[in-house]
Amino acid sequence: MGEKVKNHELSEYAKNLMSYIRSVIGTDNFILYGGAPIDLMKNKDCEINDYDLAISGKTQGKIKRVVSSLTRKGFEIIELRRKYYIYHDTEIILMYARNDKITLDICFIDDVEMVGQFNLESLYWKHPEMKCVDHYNAIKSIEDKKIIPIRGLEKENVFLLVSRFLCLCSKYDINFLSDELNYIIDSFHKKLSECGQGESEQYVSCLSSIFKSILRARNRMIFINELVDSSLVKLIFPLLHISLNNVLQNEHNFEIMEKIINKKDLLYFLGEHLERRDRAIFKDKIRILSRRKWDKQDANIS
Repeated sequence: MGEKVKNHELSEYAKNLMSYIRSVIGTDNFILYGGAPIDLMKNKDCEINDYDLAISGKTQGKIKRVVSSLTRKGFEIIELRRKYYIYHDTEIILMYARNDKITLDICFIDDVEMVGQFNLESLYWKHPEMKCVDHYNAIKSIEDKKIIPIRGLEKENVFLLVSRFLCLCSKYDINFLSDELNYIIDSFHKKLSECGQGESEQYVSCLSSIFKSILRARNRMIFINELVDSSLVKLIFPLLHISLNNVLQNEHNFEIMEKIINKKDLLYFLGEHLERRDRAIFKDKIRILSRRKWDKQDANIS
């Protein structure tokens, strides 16, 4: 993995943001992770609407104090005490809060350093230390388009891994069919073949991430082509694989795809590329996305 990168002090702008977050959640020991800190380090003026936070400890007392603080600060609690499992058996508690400007995705976990599956998402800002922690040189890896699993592919639910992998490849324009990533795709194939489809929370999250990744991709048709050629979607949602393959057959779809701006319109468009007898099955399947009440686009799927 190479030499680890040392911690360094946050910029004044980053410190101010972390202090604001602390005032909102009412607790000291937390990290800001995910896309926000990386995006802000690349451009502090970029617009961020969604912040991923991991708070150390998951006692009922701590959760109640955070809820109370958020409520006082004018945040609406969208989802409270959602239990979720990472690394198969490590329980975390998830909470989603929103005001008129930002959404907070909050994870209560005993060890905040357990978040992140790949090097590109391993960077985080730490409070109260006001440090940037970048063990695997995420910024340089993004520039080099080099994605590496940092915790082992056998230690996590495959749907969660596929979800994170596709989101990162889409956001950072990484060709996941490259030879150096074959071992990751092969591992996914093996695990997906063993576990089959389902409607677990991880499975529903994976479906949501596939559609989100398509919309986020710099070139959507190239990304769809990679999805089809990789056969990942074929193992996760066979009808979606058929639809995506059909979309690729008509060059006119390239222009249409680039104009789609939300998930609901994308799903309608994909449904139209199935045989009539399969459309009802497709529509019924994607309704499970509406369980994700904290996600505005998913909540509107019907």
